[in-house]
Amino acid sequence: MPFCAAFPGVQTMIFRDSRTLELVKLGMAKERRVFRVRAMVTDQSQQLNCSLEEVVAFQPQNRLPLPDGNFSLWKHYGGNRAVFYDLRCDQSGNLSAIEVEVSALRPELALAYARAAVNQLLDSLTATVAHPIVIQRLELLSPKDNKTVLAYQITMPHQCVTKLPRMGGFLPGRPFSGIEAVLREALTNPSPYYRLLLAYKAFEGIKRVRRHFPELAKKHSLTVPDLTVIKLDKTELAQHGFSNEVLAFEDLAQLIDHYKSLRDACAHFFIGSRGNAARQHLHLSSTIAHTCGRVAALMLVCARRELVYLKGYDRRYLAAITQVGMLLPMEGAREQFMVVCPDDEASAPADEFNR
Repeated sequence: MPFCAAFPGVQTMIFRDSRTLELVKLGMAKERRVFRVRAMVTDQSQQLNCSLEEVVAFQPQNRLPLPDGNFSLWKHYGGNRAVFYDLRCDQSGNLSAIEVEVSALRPELALAYARAAVNQLLDSLTATVAHPIVIQRLELLSPKDNKTVLAYQITMPHQCVTKLPRMGGFLPGRPFSGIEAVLREALTNPSPYYRLLLAYKAFEGIKRVRRHFPELAKKHSLTVPDLTVIKLDKTELAQHGFSNEVLAFEDLAQLIDHYKSLRDACAHFFIGSRGNAARQHLHLSSTIAHTCGRVAALMLVCARRELVYLKGYDRRYLAAITQVGMLLPMEGAREQFMVVCPDDEASAPADEFNR
């Protein structure tokens, strides 16, 4: 099942070998035609680490019945602009898919704009009834019969099997614990917007660690090498769809600065505080999700590489002073090593509900 190179978390098109020729012909023709796209929707948790076959074989089982069976509805955008949708139910009578027709020059554009359109319908459906529902995958139907699936658009899953052999434990990692928590939160969250915000948060932590290490070495009169600035792999950038000025960037600082306005737009309702931007917002249910997903995925991959590098640096040059007096836990004395709650709520860490 071929697909363009994509980091986990990126929205990408995949297709079977048998559909390659038809897709190539449609893409090269550059002829505007009507594509029918089916969005498989679900209120279930999706697998985060699985094969591509498992992604396209997933069958949603929603608790959103259509008592009148399949039907069509429209969403109006004002004036003479409206879009029709076809809601489909499964054998149990629950909503399983939403189909929409898209006029486009290329198949991949039809998928991108179909996702935005269906998400906008879901926004309206769930605005008053808090029923969580998301797109699990898109299916592009062949214009020949509007039945055969020509290609899919999916959020790229992780596809790894990681063996976890017997080990003693983990050494202290206080400088990195916040970064680790951010990366795991991003790893388990499918939202491209939230993942982008978390990527920036991770680099805030990394920047602080990079500033702290030289200060620590100087304080203890340690002779250590300068921290290395990790360079961007331009071949990797190109393979994952980045182009133009981004390919000229040398390091992460340039990439982070370049997409800061996108990060700010994700963080706030209005894009700017003055002028026209003060009345504009980043429409989350739009094709900008593709850009956010791709940028977030790249930054999170880079953040993990930074974390691995900094941990190695700490272990090699700074552990002698950061781990002084550490007691090694032994299995035979494990009763000494457990989670300890405070004696009362007054001494517990404060939050809004525990003061």
